[in-house]
Amino acid sequence: GLARALLAEAGWTDPEGNGVVERNGTPLRFTLSYGSGDPRRDNLVLILQQQFADIGVAVDLAPMERNELYQRLREREFEAALSGWATGLVIDPEPYWHSGEHNTYNITGYASPDVDRLIEQGAAARDPATAEPIWKEMLAEIYEDQPYCFLYWADEVVLLDGRFQGAASNTLNLLHELHRWWVPEVSRRRDSGKGEVEV
Repeated sequence: GLARALLAEAGWTDPEGNGVVERNGTPLRFTLSYGSGDPRRDNLVLILQQQFADIGVAVDLAPMERNELYQRLREREFEAALSGWATGLVIDPEPYWHSGEHNTYNITGYASPDVDRLIEQGAAARDPATAEPIWKEMLAEIYEDQPYCFLYWADEVVLLDGRFQGAASNTLNLLHELHRWWVPEVSRRRDSGKGEVEV
């Protein structure tokens, strides 16, 4: 496929036929660190390992306790790592994407003068409507530079029985404005003494 062709173009071939490409006698191999115990990530690392093997890249898996992983990430003691970020309620990309040693969560050492400028402009914007195009431009720049390999976004799905009216679950709180939720009389459950029944 294309990935193998690009590797070969860069000088990575498999002269020994052992399934791992090499260049100047050095095999293309790296260690992927990840926090164990999360079934989704435990399965994902196996998929990634197989996909890399399919193109001739050897991946050694290094499962570890999450606190140890995050400590290694902050200290930049890893070859590759699988982790994830949750979005915050306040937009503040500086600790993650702005250059400078003080930004603890910029674990890849990413540095871009354009992104630094956009972060400063977005933080100085007085309202979300003004900041929105700045943040979108910043994200497009980061995505183009690929300091991470972005794999997926996990939506949080909230299921709510259709009987509820006025429900307003949001990012802040799944039970946001709970005092305003209500159920029409026709949909209320009543106890008949034999368990709940629909009336």
